[in-house]
Amino acid sequence: SLFASCMGANALGDITGMVAEAGHEVQMHLHPEWAQAVPGLQSVYNGGNNLQDYSEEQQYQMLEMGLNNLAAAGVAGPRAFRAGNYGAGFSTLKALARLGIEFDTSYNYCYLHSDCDLQTPEPLLQPTELEGVVEFPVSFFQDWPGHYQHTQLTACSFGELSAMLDQACQHDWSSFVIVSHGFELLNPTRNAPDS
Repeated sequence: SLFASCMGANALGDITGMVAEAGHEVQMHLHPEWAQAVPGLQSVYNGGNNLQDYSEEQQYQMLEMGLNNLAAAGVAGPRAFRAGNYGAGFSTLKALARLGIEFDTSYNYCYLHSDCDLQTPEPLLQPTELEGVVEFPVSFFQDWPGHYQHTQLTACSFGELSAMLDQACQHDWSSFVIVSHGFELLNPTRNAPDS
Protein backbone atom coordinates (compact mmCIF):
# COMPACT_ATOMS: atom_id res chain seq x y z
CA SER A 1 0.00 0.00 0.00
CA LEU A 2 2.94 2.34 0.50
CA PHE A 3 3.98 2.19 -3.17
CA ALA A 4 0.92 4.28 -4.07
CA SER A 5 2.62 7.28 -2.48
CA CYS A 6 5.04 7.09 -5.42
CA MET A 7 2.91 5.57 -8.18
CA GLY A 8 -0.45 7.14 -7.34
CA ALA A 9 -3.78 6.00 -5.94
CA ASN A 10 -5.00 4.98 -9.40
CA ALA A 11 -2.30 2.30 -9.67
CA LEU A 12 -3.29 0.91 -6.27
CA GLY A 13 -6.96 1.24 -7.21
CA ASP A 14 -6.40 -0.89 -10.33
CA ILE A 15 -5.02 -3.71 -8.15
CA THR A 16 -7.53 -3.44 -5.32
CA GLY A 17 -10.36 -3.15 -7.85
CA MET A 18 -9.43 -6.50 -9.41
CA VAL A 19 -9.33 -8.10 -5.96
CA ALA A 20 -12.73 -6.69 -4.99
CA GLU A 21 -14.30 -7.55 -8.37
CA ALA A 22 -13.22 -11.17 -7.85
CA GLY A 23 -15.25 -11.20 -4.62
CA HIS A 24 -12.38 -10.94 -2.15
CA GLU A 25 -11.80 -8.53 0.71
CA VAL A 26 -9.01 -6.00 0.34
CA GLN A 27 -6.75 -5.82 3.37
CA MET A 28 -3.37 -4.14 3.95
CA HIS A 29 0.18 -5.20 3.13
CA LEU A 30 3.23 -2.96 3.33
CA HIS A 31 6.95 -3.04 2.48
CA PRO A 32 8.91 -0.25 4.24
CA GLU A 33 11.48 -0.07 1.42
CA TRP A 34 9.07 2.30 -0.36
CA ALA A 35 9.56 4.90 2.39
CA GLN A 36 12.88 5.98 0.85
CA ALA A 37 10.99 7.40 -2.15
CA VAL A 38 7.95 8.80 -0.33
CA PRO A 39 7.90 12.52 0.44
CA GLY A 40 7.31 12.87 4.16
CA LEU A 41 8.80 9.46 4.96
CA GLN A 42 12.29 9.81 3.52
CA SER A 43 13.63 11.01 6.88
CA VAL A 44 12.10 7.94 8.52
CA TYR A 45 13.72 5.43 6.17
CA ASN A 46 16.85 3.91 7.74
CA GLY A 47 17.67 1.22 5.16
CA GLY A 48 15.73 -1.49 6.99
CA ASN A 49 13.66 -3.89 4.90
CA ASN A 50 11.38 -4.95 7.75
CA LEU A 51 8.90 -2.89 9.73
CA GLN A 52 10.41 -4.18 12.98
CA ASP A 53 13.64 -2.36 11.98
CA TYR A 54 11.84 0.91 12.85
CA SER A 55 10.46 2.46 16.02
CA GLU A 56 6.78 2.04 16.82
CA GLU A 57 6.18 5.69 15.90
CA GLN A 58 7.97 5.33 12.55
CA GLN A 59 5.98 2.18 11.81
CA TYR A 60 2.80 4.02 12.75
CA GLN A 61 3.63 6.76 10.22
CA MET A 62 4.21 4.22 7.42
CA LEU A 63 1.11 2.21 8.29
CA GLU A 64 -1.03 5.35 8.51
CA MET A 65 0.18 6.42 5.07
CA GLY A 66 -0.61 2.94 3.73
CA LEU A 67 -4.15 3.21 5.12
CA ASN A 68 -4.54 6.70 3.62
CA ASN A 69 -3.38 5.36 0.24
CA LEU A 70 -5.93 2.54 0.42
CA ALA A 71 -8.68 5.04 1.29
CA ALA A 72 -7.64 7.23 -1.69
CA ALA A 73 -7.87 4.11 -3.87
CA GLY A 74 -11.45 3.51 -2.70
CA VAL A 75 -10.76 0.84 -0.06
CA ALA A 76 -12.71 1.49 3.12
CA GLY A 77 -11.65 0.22 6.51
CA PRO A 78 -9.16 -2.62 6.14
CA ARG A 79 -9.17 -4.77 9.28
CA ALA A 80 -6.22 -7.10 8.61
CA PHE A 81 -2.52 -6.74 7.86
CA ARG A 82 0.56 -8.71 6.89
CA ALA A 83 4.03 -7.20 7.00
CA GLY A 84 6.27 -7.48 3.97
CA ASN A 85 8.84 -10.25 4.51
CA TYR A 86 6.81 -11.20 7.63
CA GLY A 87 9.02 -8.48 9.15
CA ALA A 88 6.85 -7.52 12.10
CA GLY A 89 7.66 -7.17 15.79
CA PHE A 90 5.57 -6.49 18.85
CA SER A 91 5.94 -2.75 18.18
CA THR A 92 4.27 -3.38 14.80
CA LEU A 93 1.29 -4.93 16.54
CA LYS A 94 1.06 -1.97 18.93
CA ALA A 95 1.06 0.45 15.97
CA LEU A 96 -1.61 -1.63 14.22
CA ALA A 97 -3.81 -1.60 17.33
CA ARG A 98 -3.47 2.19 17.55
CA LEU A 99 -4.70 2.41 13.95
CA GLY A 100 -7.70 0.14 14.58
CA ILE A 101 -6.36 -2.85 12.63
CA GLU A 102 -7.82 -5.89 14.40
CA PHE A 103 -6.00 -8.80 12.75
CA ASP A 104 -2.44 -9.54 11.71
CA THR A 105 -0.91 -12.53 9.90
CA SER A 106 2.78 -11.65 10.02
CA TYR A 107 3.77 -14.43 12.45
CA ASN A 108 5.69 -17.01 10.44
CA TYR A 109 7.49 -19.62 12.52
CA CYS A 110 9.90 -20.33 9.67
CA TYR A 111 11.06 -16.67 9.67
CA LEU A 112 11.37 -16.17 13.44
CA HIS A 113 15.15 -16.13 13.42
CA SER A 114 15.45 -13.81 10.44
CA ASP A 115 12.80 -11.27 9.41
CA CYS A 116 9.95 -11.95 11.84
CA ASP A 117 10.50 -10.81 15.43
CA LEU A 118 7.31 -12.07 17.06
CA GLN A 119 9.03 -14.46 19.45
CA THR A 120 6.61 -16.24 21.80
CA PRO A 121 7.32 -18.83 24.52
CA GLU A 122 5.64 -21.54 22.44
CA PRO A 123 5.07 -21.63 18.66
CA LEU A 124 1.74 -20.04 17.69
CA LEU A 125 -0.54 -22.52 15.94
CA GLN A 126 -3.89 -20.78 16.27
CA PRO A 127 -5.15 -17.18 16.52
CA THR A 128 -3.87 -15.48 19.66
CA GLU A 129 -4.27 -11.94 20.93
CA LEU A 130 -0.95 -10.13 21.08
CA GLU A 131 -0.60 -6.41 21.91
CA GLY A 132 -4.29 -5.73 21.20
CA VAL A 133 -4.33 -7.46 17.80
CA VAL A 134 -5.46 -11.00 17.00
CA GLU A 135 -2.48 -12.75 15.42
CA PHE A 136 -3.37 -15.39 12.82
CA PRO A 137 -0.12 -17.35 12.43
CA VAL A 138 0.89 -18.65 9.03
CA SER A 139 0.46 -22.43 9.27
CA PHE A 140 3.59 -24.57 9.04
CA PHE A 141 4.76 -28.17 9.24
CA GLN A 142 7.92 -30.19 9.71
CA ASP A 143 8.85 -31.52 6.27
CA TRP A 144 11.97 -33.36 7.46
CA PRO A 145 13.57 -33.71 10.89
CA GLY A 146 14.52 -30.31 12.25
CA HIS A 147 13.22 -28.35 9.21
CA TYR A 148 9.94 -26.47 8.97
CA GLN A 149 8.01 -25.21 5.94
CA HIS A 150 5.26 -22.60 5.98
CA THR A 151 2.16 -23.36 3.97
CA GLN A 152 2.52 -21.39 0.77
CA LEU A 153 0.56 -22.37 -2.29
CA THR A 154 3.49 -22.93 -4.64
CA ALA A 155 6.07 -23.90 -2.01
CA CYS A 156 4.21 -27.06 -0.94
CA SER A 157 2.89 -30.04 -2.81
CA PHE A 158 -0.81 -30.78 -3.02
CA GLY A 159 -0.16 -33.84 -0.85
CA GLU A 160 1.55 -31.76 1.85
CA LEU A 161 -1.22 -29.16 1.93
CA SER A 162 -3.92 -31.83 1.89
CA ALA A 163 -2.28 -33.77 4.75
CA MET A 164 -1.86 -30.61 6.81
CA LEU A 165 -5.48 -29.56 6.28
CA ASP A 166 -6.61 -33.06 7.32
CA GLN A 167 -4.50 -32.84 10.48
CA ALA A 168 -5.83 -29.38 11.28
CA CYS A 169 -9.38 -30.71 10.92
CA GLN A 170 -8.60 -33.69 13.16
CA HIS A 171 -7.31 -31.30 15.84
CA ASP A 172 -10.39 -29.04 15.50
CA TRP A 173 -8.34 -26.01 14.49
CA SER A 174 -10.44 -22.92 13.88
CA SER A 175 -7.89 -21.47 11.46
CA PHE A 176 -5.40 -22.62 8.83
CA VAL A 177 -3.46 -19.88 7.03
CA ILE A 178 -2.02 -20.54 3.56
CA VAL A 179 0.12 -17.85 1.94
CA SER A 180 -0.30 -17.07 -1.73
CA HIS A 181 0.81 -14.30 -4.04
CA GLY A 182 -1.19 -13.50 -7.17
CA PHE A 183 1.83 -14.02 -9.43
CA GLU A 184 2.25 -17.60 -8.21
CA LEU A 185 -0.55 -18.72 -10.51
CA LEU A 186 1.03 -17.10 -13.58
CA ASN A 187 3.52 -18.59 -16.03
CA PRO A 188 7.21 -17.66 -15.64
CA THR A 189 6.83 -14.61 -17.91
CA ARG A 190 3.75 -13.55 -15.90
CA ASN A 191 1.61 -12.89 -18.95
CA ALA A 192 -0.83 -15.82 -18.72
CA PRO A 193 -2.17 -18.36 -16.20
CA ASP A 194 0.14 -21.27 -15.41
CA SER A 195 -1.83 -24.41 -16.26
